[in-house]
Amino acid sequence: MTLIVCLDQRNGMRFNDRPQSTDRCVTDRIACLTAERSDVCFFETGDLSAYLSNAERLIVFRWDKVYPADTKFPMEACKKIFTLQSTENFPGHSHAMITQEVYVR
Repeated sequence: MTLIVCLDQRNGMRFNDRPQSTDRCVTDRIACLTAERSDVCFFETGDLSAYLSNAERLIVFRWDKVYPADTKFPMEACKKIFTLQSTENFPGHSHAMITQEVYVR
């Protein structure tokens, strides 16, 4: 399974029970990933541990900003399970630069 998450520079993912931000270019990339594979999970909230045991890959779309966040993603714990395989910077629609990080088990 592939997990996908969108984070800011400090691993924030939600504020006031809403995603911090969205970007049309990221949405298009996620649509392509889900069209190619049936085992993709876009993670926004909930208990991550239920998904981690089955995940082979983690894709992080990282905004080039820091937003207020009341929910943070446990990136440090994930780095103990996954290894960074690649990074790619690309311009977004509403963000000047977005980084796609791909981690593998």
